[in-house]
Amino acid sequence: MYSPMKAASMAGRWSCVLATLLLSFVTEKTTWRAEGKTVPPGLFVFGDSILDVGNNNFLTRTTAKANFPPNGMDFPGGKPTGRFSNGYNAADYLAQQYGFDASPPAFFSLSQSQLRTSICKGINFASGGSGILASTGTSLVSTHRSLPFRSFSSLSLITQTNKDALYNPAMHASTMQGGAISMDAQLDNFKNSLKSFSAGRCSATKGDFLSKSIFLLSAGSNDLFGLYRSNSTTTQTSEFITSLASKYGTQLTTLYGYGARRFGILGLSLIGCCPSFRRLNTTGDCIAALDDYALQFNKALSKVLKQFVSAHAGVKYSVGDGLSIGKLIADNPLKYGFKEFKSACCGSGKFNGESACTQNATLCSDRDDHFFWDFFHPTASTAKLQVRLLFGSSPSVANPINFGGLVG
Repeated sequence: MYSPMKAASMAGRWSCVLATLLLSFVTEKTTWRAEGKTVPPGLFVFGDSILDVGNNNFLTRTTAKANFPPNGMDFPGGKPTGRFSNGYNAADYLAQQYGFDASPPAFFSLSQSQLRTSICKGINFASGGSGILASTGTSLVSTHRSLPFRSFSSLSLITQTNKDALYNPAMHASTMQGGAISMDAQLDNFKNSLKSFSAGRCSATKGDFLSKSIFLLSAGSNDLFGLYRSNSTTTQTSEFITSLASKYGTQLTTLYGYGARRFGILGLSLIGCCPSFRRLNTTGDCIAALDDYALQFNKALSKVLKQFVSAHAGVKYSVGDGLSIGKLIADNPLKYGFKEFKSACCGSGKFNGESACTQNATLCSDRDDHFFWDFFHPTASTAKLQVRLLFGSSPSVANPINFGGLVG
């Protein structure tokens, strides 16, 4: 059974977030950025560590952090940013596909004045270790107060009582609860951020701006890790997954109520193949139960999305279908450009899956030929290829349209 990790090791144990999502061989038919495409007016990001670009840096008690070397060694400037990656992550590559330079800034990194500008372009609310359920990630709280990577002097949150207040954990207990910012809390942060929207400053009405903006989401894997550790019966598992997908649908409905119409959703794949779980199997194979959970969740989410679309006018969505592609890669990684699919580039122990990527970890010599960066997360090269496929047409790994079809 999966055992708890300590301190930095826990930073990833809830977040094998789609490391096997949508990789495929990039052929000449796969377009990196479609020419002549309209750039969406805004990009808003929600979810877990696959998309987190530094929000967890500002959580003083979480163990789910990546704001230390060698994380970020291949990021411009070579410094850690809070991304669970050696460089850019999926949020950055998705943003680049849509015509932006990189992911929009982390919500907690913004001052009040910066927020008024960023709300016109996009904000990243994602938090490593978070889940669809508010309870997911609560075990990631350290008994010792951890210091943030960045100074609190640049941080201000939107509150009802003091919109210019600097960071204060007691003041924002609901948002800062546990070791991660839950999806519901992220949606609340977005709702409060909209209070800073100005049609004049943003050169558009709020309704028009939000209806044309892209909303990216990655969630579910961390919730399923909790299910795996609970030793639930088959019936309990089925009920949990159905309920989880329904909750996700409710959260999408909440975003719709705020004005969102275009959703890019990262579906789950072979989450049982992450090094942290693979090492627990005496055969060295993936944990089949987790992969089956992912399959069940994807099916349940598909039903929820169909109901969501039928009940809400004007919705466009794309969901990454990673299971079949993930299995293809796992069976023949060399075909897709990887010399190492099982072991992480940075870590320790069996498959480098026993601890997080820290300064004392074992580091591979070539990040690009490794599928996994650490015991839960993909390398930057993996993330880049995954995103390329989300926008490609051959093979089709996103349904009912690819992510590029969300624009225009």
